[in-house]
Amino acid sequence: MAIAKSSILTGLSVVFAVAAVLLVAQNWAGEMSVMFLAKSWGPYPQGLVLLKLFALGALAGLCLYWNSRTQYNREIKHFELRREKAEVKAEASTDQVRVLESKIQTLEKALEQALSSGSTTKKDRS
Repeated sequence: MAIAKSSILTGLSVVFAVAAVLLVAQNWAGEMSVMFLAKSWGPYPQGLVLLKLFALGALAGLCLYWNSRTQYNREIKHFELRREKAEVKAEASTDQVRVLESKIQTLEKALEQALSSGSTTKKDRS
């Protein structure tokens, strides 16, 4: 699903880029003034203004992409750390089980020895 979404967005960005280039090429001859902060700038060729707007839009798109990619990488690192912690906990739990099993075996052997030595001492007394 993510691959299809990515390829659709890539296709749309190519279509918009081609449309912007065509728009710039068709409107290069006309002139226009640009109003910004209550001041008139110009006259500039319309194509140049459109080209600058396209460049600003592309820059904004790259910033958004970089931000989302950075967030994605952070999430991946977070999930990897959680997985590693879970593996360490499981390993520690397994080690604890092994230690307890060896203690149980030691205690069973000691009990068997105590019972066997206790039965021989009873036979010796009688």
